[in-house]
Amino acid sequence: MKRMMTPLPDPEVERLARALGVTRARVEVLRIALERGEVTATELMAEIDISRSGLQRHLTTLTEEGLLSERHATHPRGRGPVIYWATNRAETERVLESFSRHILGTP
Repeated sequence: MKRMMTPLPDPEVERLARALGVTRARVEVLRIALERGEVTATELMAEIDISRSGLQRHLTTLTEEGLLSERHATHPRGRGPVIYWATNRAETERVLESFSRHILGTP
């Protein structure tokens, strides 16, 4: 059974995301990583209410597009590896500005 994600908190952001086919999960991954600096997949899964495989698809795409970076480390409790994800703020801002200029038809 497919889980229904709750809408984004801002109705205008939700409306634009839905109209453009942008997933709530990707918007929230970027927002949460920007807000917290670094996050793990476990933290994101709990916050967004998404499966590990679903989240991994979004993390892979966002990383391939240069909007996220990953840092591999040892788990703080010493129980194996952990990956921390961070938003590339400068690149995210640049892409959002370019997108906005394109849509609005401004140079």
